[in-house]
Amino acid sequence: MDISIQYLAGIFDGEGCILIAKYKKAIKENIRGVAFAPYMTIANIYIPLLEKIQAQFGGRIRRESGDRTYALYFSPNEIRELLPQVFPYLIIKETQAKIMLDFLDKKEENQCLRISDELFSFYESCYHKLRDMKRIKFNYEKSNPHIIAERNCIICGEKFQVLSTTHWKKYCSKKCSANQRSQKIQVSCDYCGTTLIRSPSHIRGKHNYCSRECRHLYNTSEVECSYCGKKYIRPKSLLVSFRLTENIEKYINVLQFITLKT
Repeated sequence: MDISIQYLAGIFDGEGCILIAKYKKAIKENIRGVAFAPYMTIANIYIPLLEKIQAQFGGRIRRESGDRTYALYFSPNEIRELLPQVFPYLIIKETQAKIMLDFLDKKEENQCLRISDELFSFYESCYHKLRDMKRIKFNYEKSNPHIIAERNCIICGEKFQVLSTTHWKKYCSKKCSANQRSQKIQVSCDYCGTTLIRSPSHIRGKHNYCSRECRHLYNTSEVECSYCGKKYIRPKSLLVSFRLTENIEKYINVLQFITLKT
């Protein structure tokens, strides 16, 4: 099954890269010693996909240095042939592809001519535009946040507005939030009664213990074996479940007895 241009455009939108390389080159036509070259790749860890694209559209597969990712590199002639085909279906890289196509058109028109100042500045602007577009970062935030309530700060009591994007806020400022985290609460150990000073974030659940030993002793109980009479330690949670099981078995035995009688 062949890969369609639309599918390739989707792969290129997500995994592709368009750049203009700038490197040193000393030739007679270029008195500045700088040359520009188109650069287009598709990177992926799934090699069979890259091999299928390579068999249909060309390119050369190389392993990226220091990574398990592989990339399919296209030559300038392959870029000139492939990019106009996928351009109508691009979304993310539409602007980058337009800059690259303009660059390729100028490059083809002036293949054997000396690079003029105007042409050099055009190449330079294309190079910087594509490089700067790689540095754009997006932060997602819900549009048009609205006020949903007014609350009193639990530290200073001052009123503050609660937005739809920050509906969990309890404090009017970062200073009050820091003060709350720095406050200590006095609690006692549930087993030995020792007084403890802890921050609110360290108080979890209904019980507090001063040590692992107290937690173990609080949650276990000494029971006696119904067969040999030997005493042993068992978690309280298991004792409850065993009692429930024993009661259920007794209930089932009663039901069976009633059924036989009737």
